[in-house]
Amino acid sequence: MDALIAQLLNSGVGEATKVMVEKLLKVDWIPTRKAGKKLLSQMQSPHIQQAYLEKHAYAALRMRTLHNPDYDVLLEDIYYPLTIENRPEKTELIVSDGAQIISQNIVNIIGIAGQGKSTILRKLFLEEIRKHHRLPFFLELRRIEDGNVLEYIHAQLNILGFDLNQDALEQLLSSGKIIVLLDGFDEIKDNLRSAFIRSIFEINNKYRCPVIVTSRPDTEICSEAGITNVFVKSLTDKDRYGILKKLATPDDFNELSQLLRTNSGLANTLVSPILLTLLHACYHYWDELPRTAVDFYRLLFTTLYHKHDRLKAWSRQRRCKLQTDEIQWCFSAMCLFAMEDEVYEFNEENLHAYAARALDTAALDEQECDSFLHDIISITCLIQPDGFNRYVFLHKSLQEYHAAYAVTKLPEDYKDKYYDYFSDKLDTGIEYDNVLFFLFHIDEEWFRRKIMTERFEKTGFISLANKNDEELAEYILQSLKYDDALYEITKFANGFSNEIVASTMPDIQTSLHTLTVMSGKPRDVGLHTDTVINNILEESIHPDNLYKYRTTLHEKTPADDPNKDQYNIALSELFYQSEYWDELVFSISSEIYRYYHGVYLPTKARLREKKQALSRGMKIKL
Repeated sequence: MDALIAQLLNSGVGEATKVMVEKLLKVDWIPTRKAGKKLLSQMQSPHIQQAYLEKHAYAALRMRTLHNPDYDVLLEDIYYPLTIENRPEKTELIVSDGAQIISQNIVNIIGIAGQGKSTILRKLFLEEIRKHHRLPFFLELRRIEDGNVLEYIHAQLNILGFDLNQDALEQLLSSGKIIVLLDGFDEIKDNLRSAFIRSIFEINNKYRCPVIVTSRPDTEICSEAGITNVFVKSLTDKDRYGILKKLATPDDFNELSQLLRTNSGLANTLVSPILLTLLHACYHYWDELPRTAVDFYRLLFTTLYHKHDRLKAWSRQRRCKLQTDEIQWCFSAMCLFAMEDEVYEFNEENLHAYAARALDTAALDEQECDSFLHDIISITCLIQPDGFNRYVFLHKSLQEYHAAYAVTKLPEDYKDKYYDYFSDKLDTGIEYDNVLFFLFHIDEEWFRRKIMTERFEKTGFISLANKNDEELAEYILQSLKYDDALYEITKFANGFSNEIVASTMPDIQTSLHTLTVMSGKPRDVGLHTDTVINNILEESIHPDNLYKYRTTLHEKTPADDPNKDQYNIALSELFYQSEYWDELVFSISSEIYRYYHGVYLPTKARLREKKQALSRGMKIKL
């Protein structure tokens, strides 16, 4: 048996799993869930229980980090309790021993790159086993190829040795004895996200099965009605010292904690666990301390590539004959090319293909491909083998930073095209948000010109900035012409209830979210405009007032509840007739005004001043 699996079993997880299954089978099950109980009872088999522990729990609870790039470690060996908050309810949960999220809604844990979303979800998985109340399943969404979560769960149970059919699985999911944990909504391809959302809602709505998802801000799932969004909180000083204590030896901890106490600027940049891990991994080898979060990434490649040179004894001889800057650019080009293809992990074939393409693009010898990959994997450890024929980045943000770095080194005509490409992608998804964040810091002049100003002009925001409220209101109504929301209205003998099932996100709402990215900051999903739109969508609609709106009634099947009707209602009319309409127009106007006067005009003035200064100082005139 693998030593790490043995460690996991010895930690009590094996016994906890056995007790969990026994307790779940002892509690009352309603008769219509008999097949589900029979399916769960198969986990009493030592063979299936061992398979769940070794193939499922172990996969969820083992990790490889920058701190331990060469071998797996168990979650409990490195975990420090992080905090999540429900902002509307103003409540917080420290995800530590005994923590559990109890909700019948889909809960979406939102966090920026490296903030610990996946680690939190893994901790919640572990605590579900220890609590004995629900059998947890932890799934990485990027591994589900077609967007059908239910079919994937079915396939995973088959792999674990369960004998099941679809009816038994559905009864198990609807028993209240299961929780599904889905990691990385932001890592799935754009063209599959709608299918994933439908599948996730099916599991939650049809079977009333609790679901917890993780995502970066402003993915499609963040704006879906019926989702409870909770946010990972930034680290406090106490958190920073606690995480360092987990990572470092006592001597290193004393040195690093002293460094943070005497350098508040550095400490304030360490807002996420990934940055603390980078600090610990590299600070011995730095000639200069990073001043910003981006500085960590800037220093990382050369530090890791050369750190062995600074040790008295080192075992990993570099094989690649290329210069360090050539190797760094080729690695960065690999990151960029893979991101364009929405590839965030590799097999041997496409890893080699991306490496060869990067070398060829730089007009370098493709014969160096194997040596180049050896140095990237074995020396920098930024890409690591993870199981059979699978290679992954140690963290997604490392791929994003180096993709941005590759763009900064391109000739101007290619760089211009990439900025236009990133600008267009802002409206359709978040996959390049972090690349743009890095570009703001490492390619500021181009970012200010192409994103802060030209994009604002091209998207039409500049014309909206000069409209009065009446003109803006008309523009908003026109932009909502093809958008609608799906409501379910249930009639009772003494009244009615209505519930919003789904809604498209208005284009102007999506565009407002991009303003913070255009400012060089993370995308903001907590705008006042979002709150106002949610208030409108959650307003009660009386069945007798449906005639006021442009609606489409969904056809019923004989199996449908005769007292329930589903309607698509035009957003333009829903918004305009709401008591929040004036507040919505004012909120949108305020967001645009704030960017126009706070970012756009000052940036235009600064670019103009710099151009004039350059012209004054240069003898050669353009």
